[in-house]
Amino acid sequence: MAEISTDEVARRRRQRDGLGKARPRGVLPYLPDDDLDLLRQWLTLAFHPMLPGVEFEVFDRSSVRKTDPCVVRFRNGRERHTFRFDRQADLQGAGLRAAVVGASSGFLNMPHLTATEIEDVWVALCRLARVMTEHDALDEATNWLHNLLDESRPLAGHTLASDGRHNALMAMRAQGQFTRRDAERLVKGEEGWMRRPIRFVDEQSGAQWLRSSETYAFVCFVCGARGLDRNGLKARLSEIEVEAQRFEAYQPPHPKLMLYRLTEPLVEYAESASLTPPPAASVAPAKPAQGRLEDQK
Repeated sequence: MAEISTDEVARRRRQRDGLGKARPRGVLPYLPDDDLDLLRQWLTLAFHPMLPGVEFEVFDRSSVRKTDPCVVRFRNGRERHTFRFDRQADLQGAGLRAAVVGASSGFLNMPHLTATEIEDVWVALCRLARVMTEHDALDEATNWLHNLLDESRPLAGHTLASDGRHNALMAMRAQGQFTRRDAERLVKGEEGWMRRPIRFVDEQSGAQWLRSSETYAFVCFVCGARGLDRNGLKARLSEIEVEAQRFEAYQPPHPKLMLYRLTEPLVEYAESASLTPPPAASVAPAKPAQGRLEDQK
């Protein structure tokens, strides 16, 4: 096993100092807040890899039961080092150091820790697992919208400002509505079916919007998130700052729509992924207008 160089010792000392003041007793600084990078740095110091440049990456467990197995993984550039523990309980209590050194065959040279530091190692692992799960959920919601935007058609030339709102809502209505039937045909790859979700581009503000009903149909029946209801989808999108807003015009036939406003990163993605609108003749005909627009859930 290669010895750690003086430069690596200095780097780790700077890393430790950057995490905050050391405890009065022990070798580790106080546990940082729920920040992904800081938690990984802190756990790198705690597990103490013998090779320079190796950093803590992942704590993976299939359940919260202490008798179930878990995995810790370290990275060094593209190289990964994975160590499996038969029981999560091995990463808790007085036997922590022996379990870590044994499972890694000495690759991880965990120092002697105080009882409080041993407890904090487990707390940090659990925090990291939770924070990473939250990041995965955010990435999933963003991917839903990326997939939708890849298939969307822009609708421009109108505004949701008060003086143009009625015309804008009626223009969206005239496009027809992307429904479950359309989603299933899209998944099957049926030829000749051209209806896609619309992406409304406000000509005055530049803001871009998706219809809530079309977003729900796409996420559930194209992306496969069938366990979500409309409120659940609204909550998931709110987590990535995509907020819903209801628009209504009082002139007959009193159209009303619930729309999701795209964030700036999503607008940039949409502009880069936008499809060229097809010729009018190839678009599936919209259903005739009947009474009010009921797209407000």
